[in-house]
Amino acid sequence: MSRFIFLTLLLAFIGFTIFSEVGQVDTPSSKVANGANVVITWTYTAVANQMPGILSCIDNTTKNTTVINSSVDLASKSYRWTVNIPAGTYYLALNDGGGDKYSGTFSVFDAGQPIQAQASSPTSTSASTPTGSSTALTGGDRAQIGTSTETQTTQTQSPTVAEVSSSHSASTSQRSSATSFTKSYEILLGLIMMATLMAHFF
Repeated sequence: MSRFIFLTLLLAFIGFTIFSEVGQVDTPSSKVANGANVVITWTYTAVANQMPGILSCIDNTTKNTTVINSSVDLASKSYRWTVNIPAGTYYLALNDGGGDKYSGTFSVFDAGQPIQAQASSPTSTSASTPTGSSTALTGGDRAQIGTSTETQTTQTQSPTVAEVSSSHSASTSQRSSATSFTKSYEILLGLIMMATLMAHFF
């Protein structure tokens, strides 16, 4: 009888370890401003006596970890986060007691940078105008200059967006493959343990 109880408890523990409650962590918008409010979401399968989760943000370059909240209610499936980390590339990690579940990468930028860039544009434009010229620009000339500036800005920014998108897709694919391999390994290990115990007791 005692062997049967022990085996039942052990199998329950193995099942709890293998089948995690959090399925995946959704990736925030590809670009997030420092100081913005972001809603982090994830998939969740309800279980009894669920412990709180630990939500962290990890620097994709240095791997330094910042704990966002060490007592997250997993059943809520969401958490509102005020971004308070420096500019850079990051990804999220949510530990449900069975290991970390990761999001894809996203970029954090300083909200003050775009404003400074816009303020410096008129200076560079006026510098290209001959100093000794007294001819005033007409409305049509101003429109052409504005259109040219916007076109150059769009052409300059396009490669950066493409690189961020490519990096995000590659990082997400690698992390998903690693998670799938880890879960398969845990299931195989659990089945081996179950077979060993059943052969021993029965």
